[in-house]
Amino acid sequence: MQIMLQKIKEELDNDPAGRGYAGKTNTQIKDLLNEPYTTDRVVQDFHPARIHEILIGVAETPNIVAVTDVTTAKKVILPAEVK
Repeated sequence: MQIMLQKIKEELDNDPAGRGYAGKTNTQIKDLLNEPYTTDRVVQDFHPARIHEILIGVAETPNIVAVTDVTTAKKVILPAEVK
């Protein structure tokens, strides 16, 4: 029981989740300790390299690209560009 009381005291003193215990009554603190709460978070999705996505399903192509590949690709004329 003593360990639990120490942990509650540390929670009240430090307020690591920013619950706002300071200035609250014991009943309000009890309610804050017993209720769940939400936090906001930023989620970032990891995607494979663009060249990997481009070359998926193309047989015998490397999954990395060199500067010369970019230079050569820029010179390619796509069918829709032909007049």
